[in-house]
Amino acid sequence: MSIRHVCAYLAVLSVATAVSAAPVILDPGFEFPVQPVNQWEQAGGAGGGTLVGANWAFSSSAGIMRDVSAFQGGGVVAPEGSQFALIQAAGTITQTLSGFDPGKLYQLIVSQRARSGQTNDLQIRMDGQLVGAGRTNNMNFSDYSTPFFTVASAGPVLEFAATNPAGGDKTTFFDNVRIAEVTVSGPTLTNPGFEDGVLPASPGYGMASGWTSSSTERTGVNDASGPFLNGQAIPEGSRVGFIQYTAASTNSLSQMIAGLTPGQRYQLIYDEGERGQSGAVAGGSATLDGATTIVPFHQVRRLTGMHEVHSLPFVATASTAGLTVSNTSVAGDNTLLLDNFRIRLLDGPVVGDSGFESPIQPDNNWEQATGAGGGTLVGSLWTFAGGAGITRNISAFQSNSHVAPEGVQHAILQGRGARMTQTIDGFIGGVQYQLSLLTMARQHAQYGNDLEVILDLGLPTERMILDMSEVTFNKFTEVLSDPFMASKDSYTLTIRADLDGGRLTGDRTTFVDDVQINILVPEPCTLALTGLVVAGLGGYVRRRRHAGHR
Repeated sequence: MSIRHVCAYLAVLSVATAVSAAPVILDPGFEFPVQPVNQWEQAGGAGGGTLVGANWAFSSSAGIMRDVSAFQGGGVVAPEGSQFALIQAAGTITQTLSGFDPGKLYQLIVSQRARSGQTNDLQIRMDGQLVGAGRTNNMNFSDYSTPFFTVASAGPVLEFAATNPAGGDKTTFFDNVRIAEVTVSGPTLTNPGFEDGVLPASPGYGMASGWTSSSTERTGVNDASGPFLNGQAIPEGSRVGFIQYTAASTNSLSQMIAGLTPGQRYQLIYDEGERGQSGAVAGGSATLDGATTIVPFHQVRRLTGMHEVHSLPFVATASTAGLTVSNTSVAGDNTLLLDNFRIRLLDGPVVGDSGFESPIQPDNNWEQATGAGGGTLVGSLWTFAGGAGITRNISAFQSNSHVAPEGVQHAILQGRGARMTQTIDGFIGGVQYQLSLLTMARQHAQYGNDLEVILDLGLPTERMILDMSEVTFNKFTEVLSDPFMASKDSYTLTIRADLDGGRLTGDRTTFVDDVQINILVPEPCTLALTGLVVAGLGGYVRRRRHAGHR
């Protein structure tokens, strides 16, 4: 991981908020008109108060409540002032706001709670655009933060809506509406590890702060005790998000990525897994702006813990992009687990078909240069030799033990003499680079091969930049090459396995995916890092690079 990449990763976690020409919300705490003591009023006439003169517009089932009315139960009081809003069953509360700057980033925060023993959803829209959706069964008020959003006008209409998807007499309470302009430095996600906000009560359905849910009854957050996590290790922090199946439909979590540079290449990385019910298979995928697939649909089974997913590289077309991560049910009572979202800057020479997605292999099949398999290597940007080739999810090589972390295919290096090569252009003389790739050993009583990465094999400029005598990882793991200084603009890249020159025995196969080359140069953002952080991350990089090397 270069210092530049460190900055990109840290940007996901460091969000600065500032208010300038702050958006104006009239009566954000629903304090006017004042309701009689222990009373409320709904626009349909229920209650003993009034809504005359309110700054908000209410549908018939919505209104304002004063502490402590018959609706409240348990005596929970308003978190701000002495009144708050209510929507019983389905309904809306709206207001036309002012003071926005179109095109700038904003985030809305609202305190929300459920009526005793009930749950209802709460959707938040700006000029009809869904900017947040959550659901709570918490009897105490807790904050929900929307993802970042932009508006097209200086005076958008803010709408809170409850749709009551389960039906029945259910009520949502909310209060203390706040909107802040947000400034970011570098690619930024909201709550990328699901650590923020109140943890929903078991089984975990409810609000994932910073995310918008397509189905508030099928998404949520678990900690280590949660039934959806089901005993698996948490990759980062103490929580994971989840998307449970709905028969014959797709559920999703979405938010806005901010701080992108138009024209720059990036990659989304996150951890995913599956709950592990008998026969369960989830279907994971991710898109940008509802149109560009960056993580193709793939089957997700419970494996040996959650594992990394690397998106297809993408080029930013604007400073923001809408991210949607989905679970389309494949089989059984399945749940897609998610954690640790981050954005990686790809600033080096482009590796053609870095994830071995072309040519497309037949379903559940593969092809090697030896002719083994039922696919083809014709048209690939890589040149394969020996037992090298490409496998598609889920072939006999995988045996349901893993899936490709990037796309739906990855490379195979089986036996002696297996290698793949490609000429890479776009290097700059005098600039330092580092190669990264994902690798693992074949499982199910098979063994890993060795792994070497060589520049200009057989030429006077030949240089080995990665040398692993035996790959033993049981799931795809990122490995970093030694840094190297470019002396010309083009190199032939060779990735090979050779049973460590014959020292290794047996039918051994190493898998490879997501080959990237990036610049290894400190950038101005490193000035914001303390010496301690830089030293710590540098140690982390060194340990990762040398782990498993001969």
